[in-house]
Amino acid sequence: MDCLSPNTIRRLRRLPQQPESVWEGDRLALNAEVLNPNRPTESQQADCFVWVDESLQLVRGIDAVMAGDGPTAFVQSLLKAMEEPLGWPDEPTEPQRPGRVVVRDRELHFLLRGMLRELDICVEYQPELPLVDELLPGLQELMGMADDISERLYNVLADKAYDLWQVAPWQRLLDSEILSVEMKALGVTSPLYVSVIGRLGLEQGLVIYRSLNSLTAFREAVTQASRNPAQLQAAFENQDCLFLNYEPKVDTPFVRRPRLVTRPNWDDIDLDFGSISPSEGMRSRLDLTELSILYGTLEAVLRFWTRHDGKFSGGQFPPCKSRYKVNIPTALQPIEDMDPVLVTVKTQPVLARAFAPVVG
Repeated sequence: MDCLSPNTIRRLRRLPQQPESVWEGDRLALNAEVLNPNRPTESQQADCFVWVDESLQLVRGIDAVMAGDGPTAFVQSLLKAMEEPLGWPDEPTEPQRPGRVVVRDRELHFLLRGMLRELDICVEYQPELPLVDELLPGLQELMGMADDISERLYNVLADKAYDLWQVAPWQRLLDSEILSVEMKALGVTSPLYVSVIGRLGLEQGLVIYRSLNSLTAFREAVTQASRNPAQLQAAFENQDCLFLNYEPKVDTPFVRRPRLVTRPNWDDIDLDFGSISPSEGMRSRLDLTELSILYGTLEAVLRFWTRHDGKFSGGQFPPCKSRYKVNIPTALQPIEDMDPVLVTVKTQPVLARAFAPVVG
């Protein structure tokens, strides 16, 4: 990862900056083991990335990492500390950009210096990080305090997600049957591409790619990876998309047969919203612009499917197009008194013929 994406830079620049604030960041070895995400039955020694606000004497971020996690994960932990700072329930910490970041690893110093320049963050090398060193004895108690799921995000979008669950477009669409979504607002300058997942698997949802390039790159990577678990994992982590997943709750019984899954009750479903990008990995906290884009896409796809679903019976995927005005809820609006967003949804039969089913 050599640079942050333009979308990431725009989003982070909207965070308030405290020019006088200084954050110490480092990787620390812990006497702890965590589950290996690639082999859930195994555990391995864990380290952690930590970010400490020197000015306020405050821990802003702690993230457990595996032995093989390198500079990319370090950058992701810093961005998370900016947007999802660690805090106590009675003393919430507001998202912000620091004025200066200090590290004691030369490689990370050079990496961050280039990546954070457009965010007006100065990066310095310092051989000693006294605040970080003081934290080590108590870090194990603090691990896991950050909540990966934004309760606010869940509450705002859950009703719309329920409406989409009711019409269940994955019962007729394959993941290769792509819908394009155009909205001339919210900084969206090119069409989004929606893949409906779930017809061939247990989990249902939408993957909303930010560009045609990100969609095609993912599908090509998955095709090339075939059954190599490491390559498949890398392909998923390098997507550039927003997503909505309907996931069965733990211990919920399901009956699965070839190409047939019993439909669970809504109460047995957990919702998972978020973003994936090559520079940030998976992120569950979205800003207001991203929330509005996700909401607008869900609403437009819901209306499109309600109007056209009868055309997709028998494996058909004909050309269809509809345009809608979507009112973004006030709580999600990045600017006050937003006008309705004009959203156009189209099927993409040419892409459907070019893509073989890969996931879902």
